[in-house]
Amino acid sequence: MILYVETHWILSCVQAEEWEATDLLRLRPAHAALSVYLPAFCIAEAIARFRTIERSANEFRDQQLKKRRHDVRSIQHGEAKRLIAALENAIEEQDRLIGVLSYEFDHFIEAIFASDVALIPENHDAVKRAHGYVRSLDMSRGDAIVLGTIVEHAARQSEPRKAFVSGNSKDFGPRTAACRELEGQGIRGFSRVSDALGWLFKGGE
Repeated sequence: MILYVETHWILSCVQAEEWEATDLLRLRPAHAALSVYLPAFCIAEAIARFRTIERSANEFRDQQLKKRRHDVRSIQHGEAKRLIAALENAIEEQDRLIGVLSYEFDHFIEAIFASDVALIPENHDAVKRAHGYVRSLDMSRGDAIVLGTIVEHAARQSEPRKAFVSGNSKDFGPRTAACRELEGQGIRGFSRVSDALGWLFKGGE
């Protein structure tokens, strides 16, 4: 059995959106029959996306929370003082959250390399296929590389049961061109790891 994951799986695990998703780091011996693959490109993509998350959080802190605290300081009503205290607490909590997520992200990236998850490197065939997807499926280059890498890899595997997990419904959801392409290659798409594992271990019915 083969399970393909992508960038959203990394971010989902870091943000604790689906607890079962982290189990893929520890396959042996409970899931010895399962092989998990991640396009290597997704590591770099996840780093870039997490940098955007950090930047957005910092901008919200500086442009919204801190600015609002500054604006309210001149108001002498008791309610204003309580609001200032709440804003200061929100700033501290925001910084604490980003600190925790940054630690979790770094730790998870390291854990991937120490786990049973196998990275699929890009190759000429995958990149060439991806360029075709950009045009024919109207995909972004990043999503096309992920799709092309998985499809090229799956074509070389004899295992009949293959699944793909992505919580990114906009680009890989059930009604997308990417999902239809995966299904055309014999790869069943899911939005949650638990659902994909349930399907795989029930024999792919």
